[in-house]
Amino acid sequence: WELVLLLCLLGTVVSNDHNIGRRYIGKEQLDHYINDSQFLAMKERVTQLKRYEDSSTLWFQVLVRSNFNKGSDIMRHIFGSTIDYQHENALYVHRLKYISKIDNGLHLFVTDEDSAFNWMGLNNIDTVAYYKNEYKIGSSIRDIQYDGDDVQLKILFASVYNNLEKDTLSIFNGAIPNEIIVQITGRFVHIRADIKNIPEPRNFITQLVSDISDIPMVHIIEAIKPVKLLNYFAKQVTQTGEFNGQPITLTGNGQKILFADSGLDYKSIYFEDKNNSIQFGVVRNPHHRKIGSYWDFVDQKDDENGHGTHIAGTLSGKSIKFTNTTFFKDYNGIAPDSKIVFVDVQCNNPDGCKGKLEGCLYDTKYQELCFPPFEDLIRVGSLHNATIMSISFGGSKGYSIISSELDEYSYMNRENLLVIASGNDGSDGVTTQASCKNGITVGASMSGLESFLSLLHIPIVDNNIQQITNEIEMYLYEHVDENSDWSYIRRKDGCCQCIKREKIEFVQHLCSLCCEAYLSSDLKEHPKLYSQQNLASFSSRGISLEPFRSKPDIVAPGVRVVSAKSSSSHSTISSYLVSIQGTSVAVPVVAANAALIKQYFEEGYYPTGLPTNNGFSPSSALIKAMVVCSAQKISGTVQDIQGIISLSNISAREAHSMAGYGLINIAAVLPFPDNDLIQSGGLYIPGENGDLFIGDREVYHHCLQILEDGILRVTLVWDDPPSIPLSDGFSNYALVNNINILVYDGRDVHIGNDFDNIKKEDTVNNVEKIVIKVQKGDNITLRISGEDVTIGNNGKQRYSVVIAGPIMESVAFNPLNGQCLEVPDFLHLGELTFIYILFGTVSFLVVLLTLLAIFGAITGKRKEVEYNEMGNALEINGD
Repeated sequence: WELVLLLCLLGTVVSNDHNIGRRYIGKEQLDHYINDSQFLAMKERVTQLKRYEDSSTLWFQVLVRSNFNKGSDIMRHIFGSTIDYQHENALYVHRLKYISKIDNGLHLFVTDEDSAFNWMGLNNIDTVAYYKNEYKIGSSIRDIQYDGDDVQLKILFASVYNNLEKDTLSIFNGAIPNEIIVQITGRFVHIRADIKNIPEPRNFITQLVSDISDIPMVHIIEAIKPVKLLNYFAKQVTQTGEFNGQPITLTGNGQKILFADSGLDYKSIYFEDKNNSIQFGVVRNPHHRKIGSYWDFVDQKDDENGHGTHIAGTLSGKSIKFTNTTFFKDYNGIAPDSKIVFVDVQCNNPDGCKGKLEGCLYDTKYQELCFPPFEDLIRVGSLHNATIMSISFGGSKGYSIISSELDEYSYMNRENLLVIASGNDGSDGVTTQASCKNGITVGASMSGLESFLSLLHIPIVDNNIQQITNEIEMYLYEHVDENSDWSYIRRKDGCCQCIKREKIEFVQHLCSLCCEAYLSSDLKEHPKLYSQQNLASFSSRGISLEPFRSKPDIVAPGVRVVSAKSSSSHSTISSYLVSIQGTSVAVPVVAANAALIKQYFEEGYYPTGLPTNNGFSPSSALIKAMVVCSAQKISGTVQDIQGIISLSNISAREAHSMAGYGLINIAAVLPFPDNDLIQSGGLYIPGENGDLFIGDREVYHHCLQILEDGILRVTLVWDDPPSIPLSDGFSNYALVNNINILVYDGRDVHIGNDFDNIKKEDTVNNVEKIVIKVQKGDNITLRISGEDVTIGNNGKQRYSVVIAGPIMESVAFNPLNGQCLEVPDFLHLGELTFIYILFGTVSFLVVLLTLLAIFGAITGKRKEVEYNEMGNALEINGD
């Protein structure tokens, strides 16, 4: 029995595959999804589906249940090896395409009829079943509201194939109604239905979704919720101070940043060019000093909050006015010599805007957002060589078709980086745009106390809280009186209270600032509340339905950030500057810093810290790795519960789940001759131009020598192939390829993202980081392993590694050549220790119970029971 118990326990360990975050489904639930009866019915279904293709080949999706957990293992079993990610030709070259892991042992493929039936005869394959229509309908379809003007659907096909467009149009019998717009971009289809002109719209959409799900290659259908700009609130005040994380020597020269937003006031002092006018449309403005392109997709105006102008100012604004003062130059953008490639996507005409391009064929209402197809946005960026895109909008939750589309774009375009706002919903999860794997998702940290006080021009007096509160009360008293639209009442506790009469944004913001936040008793008790090391209360964190994948990746100041003001923005403070709060304004801080990192590599600063002719174009994965490697862990999070503000300290793992890898500070990874980083060895980027490649089950070693005591930071990033969003009832393994990293310093093994030091590898994130203290003379071994590389180009996954700290030049980067320390197998020590303890405990209990049973058999008395014919007990003899 002990042997059987031990084998069961060891079998459990093996079946767990040492993975973090696995979600299992029971046999009954699995059998509900796929069973032999479905397989037997597949031939009838195939015959029915052949109407969708003229050729003899019919492509469709199948679920395969097997004994293999890893995608790479089942690919070897079925195909003989992993396959290339050939976006257009994978099916026609290999006769199959691996789509996604659904759950342990359950995988989704696209294949043809003959291959699917042949797989059923293979060993270790339990079931092959058709992907049922109900699996294709996302939960968002149930949430469609029919009280608006239109309903928008997003359709994801499992792969591109020859008859995709024909199959899509077949649902309309070859003639698309006037009330319908259909856009087909690769394997993504966008349908917009003008339901106000459709009788019984609910029945129409229900039937439309059913018809779409009949198409064999449709993977999932989702309803698109309206997208919104992610500014928490926008109020007009002034501020003094600068962003402190920008290296002095870099200004973004030669860099172009793409973004779409509410509008851009090109006449602002931060963008105006009196010598060169703006040419609107998808055209270049090569001579304009700030605006490389202005695509007036909807109109040519910014909204009343000046959201787009503010974002552009943070990215790239540069004032050339008022040369007799440096005040306005203090608010230049983080990359002031870069240029903007802008797309206007919001209607700011009170009478509405006439639709004129695909996606906005209907008239657009006042302040409504309308975006061109994502592929067109990217085409504009490529036209102007704008490889960094700043995204300050979002909607919905969880990994969706939109998330997959963003991931596919990043995976297929080496240099193109997406920087995306996490959202302003606090703990309710990041937006669907921010849920993509390959972009940089940005949350908002607080601003410092100095920044807060500068809004009211109040000096800090030895950090004396009472003095500061007195100054704020006096300021409020002077600016809000009984005859204004707001009344000011001084409370007995020394705080203030504002009573609303009419909504005036500036005064409302001022009262909220004083009464509800800074002068609260919680703030007096926690004077360190306003620190960049604290996460803002509104900053979204976590992925809905995916609690194990970490988002955001990074945070940046997003509270009361001052930047360029649009002329349409209402302000009683300044004609040129405005303050906005939200993850929207944290995004351009990171995007502009990413542009500076790109400039650093392109102008040959690496590795000497001086510009040379040895520059190269970094990949998006390398830039993301640099940003993550630079980050410093946040220490707290601000909570706002019904106006009560408080500060909570958090652990390392909590910090990672809420704020990713922390607050960006790129000076920590960019060596210059005048900073300490270059003197201590500084920065090392292995691989040609920062590109490395790894195949399934391959292992690479890298040797480092430590020059002095300090901190070593190692970051691994790869652009993962796009995942397939799944409908209700299935787990969503968003990670396709899994690479792991560890560091051995001769004393202990340190594993990527193992914040609790439990010796567990991360199997759900495509970013891993290790931060450890090192000592002078340490020999460090860095090991990178391709744990599960299912899909790749030429069988390989491209990735980047950034190493920062007191290191000397690397000795080797594969294979292990005897110069590296051999890494002990510490990975499963925690599990084995648990098994040993459990086994010992159970063995003791088995022996104890056996002894008790023997004792009872020897000392006990036999009990006899007599029964009648009906089976009822008549008499019990004995004790």
